[in-house]
Amino acid sequence: MPARKMKPASFRMPQQQLDWLDLESQRTGLPQVEIVRRAIDDYRDIQAEKERRQYLTPEQLQNIREVARLKGVSAVQVVRSAIDREVRFVTKLTRNKKEG
Repeated sequence: MPARKMKPASFRMPQQQLDWLDLESQRTGLPQVEIVRRAIDDYRDIQAEKERRQYLTPEQLQNIREVARLKGVSAVQVVRSAIDREVRFVTKLTRNKKEG
């Protein structure tokens, strides 16, 4: 792997996280900064996987939220209703195809 160009960064963390970071560094022998880098890499990979697996576009999600708000129900209920409608439609088509 090619060497990464490093740039300084400064940020604040809660004492609880700093304490854990210190203990983890002692336990593993890794420098604290390497633990932070690995954590960021892991987080980036998880977020990329979530985006890759996303079934709805951001616009569709916004539309679902808006319909839910207008109907006074949860977004989950809106999605379930849409799935139920699709299942009924496909079931009806399948039944008609078998009868026809």
